[in-house]
Amino acid sequence: MSIDNRRGRQAGQGEESKNVPPTDEGRVRERNFDVLQTHLPDVFALVDHDAEPDYRRSTIKGARRTGNVYYARAETIKQLQAAQKDPRKDLVKIAAVDYPGFRGYRDLQAGVEVQINPEREDVFDERLLDMSLGSKGPEYVHKKVTVTVELDPDRENVGRFVAGIRRHFARQGMLPEDINRVVKEVRTLRVDTEALQKKIASGEITLFSGAWIFGVTKWDVVPRTIPTTRELEEAEETVINPTASSKEDGLV
Repeated sequence: MSIDNRRGRQAGQGEESKNVPPTDEGRVRERNFDVLQTHLPDVFALVDHDAEPDYRRSTIKGARRTGNVYYARAETIKQLQAAQKDPRKDLVKIAAVDYPGFRGYRDLQAGVEVQINPEREDVFDERLLDMSLGSKGPEYVHKKVTVTVELDPDRENVGRFVAGIRRHFARQGMLPEDINRVVKEVRTLRVDTEALQKKIASGEITLFSGAWIFGVTKWDVVPRTIPTTRELEEAEETVINPTASSKEDGLV
């Protein structure tokens, strides 16, 4: 049952109030919590089912005051985040598509700097790494294969499929494409980039083109506050002529 819009009298109050729970005890049981009357008109407490928390009137007042501010800010943040989507998209397009190498601007008149920074990650080609490193590969590249098997525990004895899982499914008549669907292989590479980079820098190892590249995963638009031109000029004047500055400020 939810709070209705009938008018009733607030417990302990002489004024009428809307949205009072339609029970003599002032409690309404909802799906996730109970709704209790409070001493404030049209303000109700949400508590665990059948709970009787010993909170004070000041608790409700404080929670309401802080919560209303939190709510208003959350709504404002949500609207601002939505408003930032298109400008952010435009800025990233300038740097990522239109003019590679462009990383933003600095406006001393407005006192604003906007950086458009790419976040990068290492992208390795396993085949090309193997060709490049040869027998030295295990020193720098650590390979791991993860096999995920989807089984119905009510029909299959999971322990029996530790080894020979694909042969087991094949003997049951499962088609190759179905075996590939239930048995997934995920290959990962862990490359000791620091050690490998030292060997490349020293000339001991040369990688094939494409064996190690940098891929951009996302872009961060970072707004910053910087001094304006006027503020910089005033600071410079203070350094050059501190006595004059002190007189202007009335300190001398």
